[in-house]
Amino acid sequence: MAQDKLLSRIHKNAQTGIFISPVVAEMTENAEMQHALRMQQTEYKNIFYSAERLTNRQSLINLSPLAKKRTEAMVKLSALLDKSDSHFAEMMILGSTRGVIDMHKALTKYTDAPPASRELAHTLLEVEQKNIDRLKQYL
Repeated sequence: MAQDKLLSRIHKNAQTGIFISPVVAEMTENAEMQHALRMQQTEYKNIFYSAERLTNRQSLINLSPLAKKRTEAMVKLSALLDKSDSHFAEMMILGSTRGVIDMHKALTKYTDAPPASRELAHTLLEVEQKNIDRLKQYL
């Protein structure tokens, strides 16, 4: 069903943001950037739980523990090479950009998804763009 597939993509994208935002926030010493990342995490949580409210939770994609560990390790390894706020902002911007691409593809593919699911996908797109714009100041 298109609704479940679109909501699964939304859920997975939001879950990635929920997971990675605090990891990066812990690595930066910039209080303003930490605040921006905490705000992102809150926005992702709102979208994540909205997706759950719109469908049966069993049909949603969840990040596996292995995927979480792998992502965290990659971020921390990258930070060993460069601990600058610019680098952290770049990592987050690239992640949000991938989220934008994924949501655009999902909206194109699942045109028959219900309006509430499509609206949530558009909300995620807006959040991702806002996150990109917010973090550009740290580049």
